[in-house]
Amino acid sequence: MSDEKTAGTNGTGKKGKVLIILLCISILLMLVGSMIAEGGLTAFGAVDVEEIQFVNGNGANITALLYVPKNIAAIAPVPAVVACHGYSASNDAQELHAIELSRRGFVVMAIDAYAHGLTQFPNMEFDRPVNDTGMYAALQYLGCLPFVDKNRLGVTGHSAGGEASRQTAIRAFEEQKRDSSVAVPRAILITSNSFKVDPALDDDPVNAYPVNYAVSFGQYDESASLFWGVAKGIDYKTSPIFTKGMGFEGAEYGNFYNYGNSTPLSRNEAIAAADRRTLRAGFTMPHTHSINTFSNKSVVIALEYFDIALAGGKLEGQIPYTNQVWRWKNVGGGVSLVGFLLLFFSLGLFLLTRPFFKTIVHPEPASLTTISTAKDKAIYAIFYIIALLAPAFLYVWAVGLPIYLPFYPMFVPSILSPNRYFQLPTVNGVVFLHLVLTVLFIALFAVIYFGLAKKKGGSLASTGLQVTKVEFGKSLLLAVLVFLFAYLAVTVCAYFFHVDVGFFKFVFKAMPDFKWSHFLRYLPFFFEYYLVTGVLLNAITRINKQKEWLNTALIVFVSGGGLALHQIYDYGYMGITGLRGVPTVPGTGMPNTLSGIFMFALLFIVPITGLVARVFYKKTGRVWVGSILNALLVTFYVTCTATVAMIV
Repeated sequence: MSDEKTAGTNGTGKKGKVLIILLCISILLMLVGSMIAEGGLTAFGAVDVEEIQFVNGNGANITALLYVPKNIAAIAPVPAVVACHGYSASNDAQELHAIELSRRGFVVMAIDAYAHGLTQFPNMEFDRPVNDTGMYAALQYLGCLPFVDKNRLGVTGHSAGGEASRQTAIRAFEEQKRDSSVAVPRAILITSNSFKVDPALDDDPVNAYPVNYAVSFGQYDESASLFWGVAKGIDYKTSPIFTKGMGFEGAEYGNFYNYGNSTPLSRNEAIAAADRRTLRAGFTMPHTHSINTFSNKSVVIALEYFDIALAGGKLEGQIPYTNQVWRWKNVGGGVSLVGFLLLFFSLGLFLLTRPFFKTIVHPEPASLTTISTAKDKAIYAIFYIIALLAPAFLYVWAVGLPIYLPFYPMFVPSILSPNRYFQLPTVNGVVFLHLVLTVLFIALFAVIYFGLAKKKGGSLASTGLQVTKVEFGKSLLLAVLVFLFAYLAVTVCAYFFHVDVGFFKFVFKAMPDFKWSHFLRYLPFFFEYYLVTGVLLNAITRINKQKEWLNTALIVFVSGGGLALHQIYDYGYMGITGLRGVPTVPGTGMPNTLSGIFMFALLFIVPITGLVARVFYKKTGRVWVGSILNALLVTFYVTCTATVAMIV
């Protein structure tokens, strides 16, 4: 019996049954992955993790995760640490430290900083400091908990969160002069940032207070010149800024010192220095800026430092520093991510087997590209290379250094700076890049079609753009249904297991209500790009009478291969020399810091969009379903974790 007859008999053909199985597998992967991720988040039951919210003195509704050891009721008050993520991230970026410290007896609060994650903006009209991004209020919150030792508090943060840690400490000590009940930190650990020298004082202001102070910085950190004024991260110990923070010249990585004294301390001497609150240290590791939030070595450094600075050196005897379980959170998230992407494909293809949506399924039209001679190969190669490399050459210039932190304040102008419509600074550069590429690709298509393909009998029917109003409506409905179901799956994982769907920085997470307005604002700009590239990939990149695997490989590679080659050169050069291959943003002289970091996230999603464009074009013979799905997927991906700029 044919597949069509089988479908007519039981409503589902063989392909439909396979797709149902794949859909069930995708849901199972998301559920199992979320269970594993929740296990890692709670150190497999050793830690209670609770989302909390509170309004701080600047009128911001702060959201945070509170990690509390299970056995805390049976022991004396314990040390506690406030942890803050970096720019354009959220509290999950500090989960490696939060999980490992809490399973060893610390209470940890990992916050969403102002305008990040679920935390709102501060009220800038309040006559109070706001450059601590919410950490000061979190420190006071911890200090009031009955099971926390108020005299053993610490603060730590990555990148912008490191600077917030400094500002929190300074603010706390100044406030304590007026109110003795104010909680102050006993220890500060800055990661992927630097000590700071006040030009007016020629010293780091933190040194004026009794507090233990340390920094951890990657040997290949992209922000070495920005934070330390040195070309290579490995050389930050030679910076005058580091000298001021330590109080003397010549400090070596990994040693503990008393402030102002160049004699290295033994472990017991370091514990004694911590009791006097004069401990200083600088650490390094063979990592880039972002990898510091995804590193066992980074965890070892944090555990050793806070053990000595806050816990009297007792942690290592309980659980070795190298015994770590935080990666299980990412293993589970990675499994969920595979399930999420499989769901996207399997559900979309399954709906296309249903009678209602079958009317938008058409035979795939011939491509405009046929290669039969050496000349054809040469012409194809030229246009392929242009399409491949254009994103690579334009990316850093378009994205730039999208820093917009009005709370510090810190604002670096970019080509598409935040405004009342485009309020996501880290997304703006990507949108601008897509707009420029759209114009370029339209021109490229026009040259190929009118200059070559039309003369050989090519037709615009190959674009897959022809569609009736009804077919467009059904294409839109199908894409929206797939997206909403996938988003529902992400929301279910967040609600029942308290985890996101993702691995490292490749994350899809449920969005707060206010993010949806941004999603809708950016969606049209991503749609026009994926509509144009959908045509270019399927009508020109695809070669007539070639094997499907080769066409798919060509499409996926041209979608993200140029960016990958750029990143390989940029970071490969740094791996060899310690210096970036593309050191600055063209036309600005500013360090190519954030654009290089953000490209890693694009390297994950862009090849997937090429696969989506190919799979749904081949199935429907039209470009619409794949283009709409890509626009929804990418807008969700870049919006759900993006920083929101406060437009004044």
